[in-house]
Amino acid sequence: MNLARVASATLFLVAGCIDTTLPAGVGGGQSICSTDDLIAFRAQSSVQTREDLWIAFVDVGHGDAIWVRTPGEVGGTARDILFDVGDDGAISGIDGLSALRRFMSENEWLPGSPIDALVVTNPDYDHYGGARGLMSGAGAYDVRTYVDPAVAVGDKPTYDALIGFVGSEVAAGRMSSYRPARTQWPPHLNELSDGLVRWKLLASDENAASTNDASIVVMLEFVGVRVLLTGDAETPLLSRLAADPNLDLQANVLKVPHHGSADSSPDAFLDRVFPAATTGRSRFAIVSAGRRTSLPAESTLERLVARVGRAGLYRTDRGDEDKSTSQAPGDDHILMRITAEGDLMVCFVEPEAG
Repeated sequence: MNLARVASATLFLVAGCIDTTLPAGVGGGQSICSTDDLIAFRAQSSVQTREDLWIAFVDVGHGDAIWVRTPGEVGGTARDILFDVGDDGAISGIDGLSALRRFMSENEWLPGSPIDALVVTNPDYDHYGGARGLMSGAGAYDVRTYVDPAVAVGDKPTYDALIGFVGSEVAAGRMSSYRPARTQWPPHLNELSDGLVRWKLLASDENAASTNDASIVVMLEFVGVRVLLTGDAETPLLSRLAADPNLDLQANVLKVPHHGSADSSPDAFLDRVFPAATTGRSRFAIVSAGRRTSLPAESTLERLVARVGRAGLYRTDRGDEDKSTSQAPGDDHILMRITAEGDLMVCFVEPEAG
């Protein structure tokens, strides 16, 4: 694998104006996507053959939404997969689904386009709230496979309604469903793009004591570059993973668990993901968070910076403390590209003015 190359920049544009504020614990040196980067990402919707793996950590405010675009023939072996969709704002007022739809449409993946798999990592609103809207009604996408940990949460009627809708789609032959993921993980997600992209399910427990620790945790690997997606996992689950000598947790990129909460990144876990002996390679931590005063925790940011450096820490909540709930989503998308040669790039997407 070639050493990752990351360009640096110091100014970030947000909603047509320069956002010079950085959240506490972040110093700068992160990259902003070049015009060529953005054109190349958009082109993945129309090219015949994709060469690289792209991942967009979409800014849905407080919540998660991760868009994975694999290499291969478009309409053939290439796949578009979503891990979570943010909330629809009906209860929280945080309309992450609209931000996700807008981002996909701006990149020419229009409603009606296929989403080969939707993986809801855990049954909290900020992960699944927008799922029903993504799959039905105006602006719906063609979701072909649905996966979740199948946690019993009788106090969340919106989640029950989502599962009921999925069941009706399965019965109509429009969708396949894999629940619980621990025992029903879809085999066609293990190796994608003719085996170039590999996934490994590391955790999913429908019987966990909390919805957070029921989270689906997945390792993605392409040409030797590894990305660890962790949902809302917290210390009980992460400590179990870290204590398992049979698991290889080492990664180049960590989607930080549970929006960077104080209980999300114990040292034992981070030491397995980012071993001290590998400090010479590029390493990144991605915090998906929004306008919440308690998240991410300063203690977590300090532990992350100690392992990836300030330039390696990316957050979707830059300046959100000065924005309203409705303004916070959609202005801090993070784009990641892994080339077929093994080069790794991470950058902030610059929204267009207006």
